[in-house]
Amino acid sequence: ARITTRLQQYRAKAELSRNTRPQAWVPREKLPRPLTSSASAIRKLMRKAELMGISTDIFPVDTSDANASMDGRRKHKQPALTADFVNYYMERNMRMIQIQDNISEQKSLKDKLESEQEKLHVEYNKVRKLSKSYSDLSLVKEIQTRIGKAATSFSRLRSRAWSNKYLTERTKTRINQCCVVSVLLYGSEAWSTYARHERELNAFHMRCLRNILGITWRDKVTNEAVLARTGSKSMFQTLKVRRLRWLGQLRRMPDGRLPKDILYSELSAGSRGRGRPLLRFKNVVKLDMKALDIATDNWERLAEDRTKWREQLREGGDRLDKDWILSDCS
Repeated sequence: ARITTRLQQYRAKAELSRNTRPQAWVPREKLPRPLTSSASAIRKLMRKAELMGISTDIFPVDTSDANASMDGRRKHKQPALTADFVNYYMERNMRMIQIQDNISEQKSLKDKLESEQEKLHVEYNKVRKLSKSYSDLSLVKEIQTRIGKAATSFSRLRSRAWSNKYLTERTKTRINQCCVVSVLLYGSEAWSTYARHERELNAFHMRCLRNILGITWRDKVTNEAVLARTGSKSMFQTLKVRRLRWLGQLRRMPDGRLPKDILYSELSAGSRGRGRPLLRFKNVVKLDMKALDIATDNWERLAEDRTKWREQLREGGDRLDKDWILSDCS
């Protein structure tokens, strides 16, 4: 009987607690899944909503003591979130994502602009150096610059090539032609040189060849012997041949190309100053053709055939070197 009484008491107590238990909170509107549901996070969000003036009271508020219930346990108060607050929360997250995307996009754009600025700065320095070289419209500074760069290239190869006893003279000469002469005569096809410029370039060229062969002024070796020993050409021949080869290339260009238009065009206005005028490219190539025994009134027809034109230049260049050597010896 005592056990039955105790069971009845437990059943009554369980029924009472079941009837007085608060109903589970179910949102009236469907809430987004990413929204946090921890008690501390909910309190912070509700506090922020209150500060912003957003209402959070859509459920009836229990005015009874929240700290105690009928069975003496603390009652859990379910959070109440309005649709406005949820929209604010989602819009805020979207704005934060957009701001982060904009920041990353602006950063990549900044890096791209900085790289472009660096490239433009390098190009500007190159153009400024070239403008300084051609500021006085003379070849003095340009030739001095070319000789300086060629001398630097020559000195860098001293220990690797010129002082190397395992390399033949022919190999050293070809290295000099590739690494030194190409630097020395860079852009020489468009030069309008005078005799003093050609003598200066030829003196540097002969000095390099004598240095390669180990010949000093005490040996009393002529330039003819140095050129014959190395199989090289003088700067007088090389400059003229390079200019005329470029002239033939201009002639064979199709009409409408800018270099060809500049060659055959003339200024419509302007006058030359008093005194002897400076040599133009046309004047220099005419002198070159006379030096190589090429008719100035027939050169266009010869230049149409590339093979014949180069053969004509080769023969005239060899003949020019022989005449220069004979005049130098006399």
